[in-house]
Amino acid sequence: MARSEARLQFGMWRAGLDGLGPHAKLVYCVLLTEPTVNHCGVGAIRIGRWAKDASLTVDETEKALRELADSAHIVIDDDTDEVFVRTLIRNDGVAAQPYVLKGALKEATRVASKAIRRVLAAELRKLPPRQADGVSKTGKPVVYPDPHATAAEIDPPAPPVPPKPPQKGPETLFDENPLETLSTGSMQKGSETLRGGGGGSGGGKSSPVTTQVEDKDGSSLARTDEADPPTETANKIAQALARHHRERQPLSSFVAVMKICKRALEAGYDRDAIEAALDRLVADNRSVTFDSIRIELDGPAVRSTSQPAYVGWQNLKQTDLKPTGTDGTPLRAITRGDPS
Repeated sequence: MARSEARLQFGMWRAGLDGLGPHAKLVYCVLLTEPTVNHCGVGAIRIGRWAKDASLTVDETEKALRELADSAHIVIDDDTDEVFVRTLIRNDGVAAQPYVLKGALKEATRVASKAIRRVLAAELRKLPPRQADGVSKTGKPVVYPDPHATAAEIDPPAPPVPPKPPQKGPETLFDENPLETLSTGSMQKGSETLRGGGGGSGGGKSSPVTTQVEDKDGSSLARTDEADPPTETANKIAQALARHHRERQPLSSFVAVMKICKRALEAGYDRDAIEAALDRLVADNRSVTFDSIRIELDGPAVRSTSQPAYVGWQNLKQTDLKPTGTDGTPLRAITRGDPS
């Protein structure tokens, strides 16, 4: 159904066209009465015809068209020779007439200009959504079209950008449970941690760690560990140690052993010492835990008036001694974050 008339809103001079020059206002009214402009507001570019209807020169008409385009009253696409009067479909009462709206939406799908289709889709989304079907005055069923569906058809929304996966930094054992048993088939849980691996509020991988132990003469010795080795190197060494342990203990957890080996490297132990500790645990058929590896590497700290010399882990196994303090309570290593 072709247009036969144009609607001019009473407030267009003060609200819509306010600020435009006289030629731009005149050419806008000429565009509203352009026979090729359909119900969705799109028509053919005919500058010579418009200049004649407005009694203007072609240069004056082109200048007026640029002014209308700069103020977003119209969209002109020279590549497709199409012009779009932006608010016509809303101001012409098209949405109130279901059959006229149906024709306008069909015409909208035929627009060739991508720029016009994009702006036209924005105008269609400003219309009310699809109304419920009804019955005409003559009793015929009326099916209302959906302007929002047509808007999505002529200007599909951009596909959502999938979120980027979170960047996982180097793993550290400060976020892990320091009492976790790492070998398969064992439910034991240790009670002590590696040097600097305590769960206290002062824990931190890059900070120096102080460990309190007994020297051979019975005096207390504070040892401060230096900064950790580079993470990449620690990861590679820990993987190699975990592979070595997996070859000797196939039922062990490769990932768990790798983590505890990396933590031991960060605590300042060298590769050979860690590998020897793992081998002793396998030979004794014992589980790899934070507590067991710590004892294999350091041995329990001893402070006892009845035992003047430092007793290592191997000596304790041979003599079956249980280090105690003066009050008879068992002693344990003091690590950072320890409430003792």
